[in-house]
Amino acid sequence: MVVGVDLGVKSLAVLSTGEVIANPKHLEAAQRRLRRLGRQATRRHGPDRRTRQQPSNRWHRTQTRIAQLHTAVANARRDGLHNLSTRLMRTFGTIVIEDLHVAGMLCNRRLARHIAGVGMAEFRRQIQYKAGWAGVRVHVADRWFPSSKTCSGCGAVKAKLRLSERTYTCDCCGLVIDRDLNAARNLAALVSEVTGGDGGELRRDSPMETHVRPAPRGQRVPPREDPSGQRRHRKVPTQDTPSQVS
Repeated sequence: MVVGVDLGVKSLAVLSTGEVIANPKHLEAAQRRLRRLGRQATRRHGPDRRTRQQPSNRWHRTQTRIAQLHTAVANARRDGLHNLSTRLMRTFGTIVIEDLHVAGMLCNRRLARHIAGVGMAEFRRQIQYKAGWAGVRVHVADRWFPSSKTCSGCGAVKAKLRLSERTYTCDCCGLVIDRDLNAARNLAALVSEVTGGDGGELRRDSPMETHVRPAPRGQRVPPREDPSGQRRHRKVPTQDTPSQVS
């Protein structure tokens, strides 16, 4: 069974089956305590390089509490992603995700903290290495594939779609659907188009790449022919032309 997964900020993930996984927002829930500990740290005697002032024990204790709180948030986020990725591996045979440019998305100063709190790169990493264990195919859609702008009903593509438009309305067929659900269905339909519906091997001209299972541990990889790692083109033999006799 093929499933398309669309990651987002409002919801952690939206599946092509219609299931919506809510975003727990662990970092947002801990912001109140982080601000309180940050104000508390400023009232302590911290280190100063100019006067060579040594930090106080209370400053050290406050910094330890801040580090523990950040560790708890990271562990809770990672545990939720593990639960979701494991459930997808046990339920579906083919998973389609997007090649998101997370570093570019973090340039948006208004959404940077929310995007970083989702853990999109960590989710993709877990999906790819668990696919090798479970024998599940993972297809990564091209970064420029317009999954949100394409209508999942008729296939019409909008020229522009603002981020504030959370409901997709097609001007051709009149389909009204949630934006994230529409993108997830387009991802699932993309595998059927480029593979013929079985979710198997991709064609050479497909805008997707397939996750390749790494070699088992202990298996030796044959060395390259060229130790420098550069490709060497084989010389094509040319026909000898008869020399001109004077």
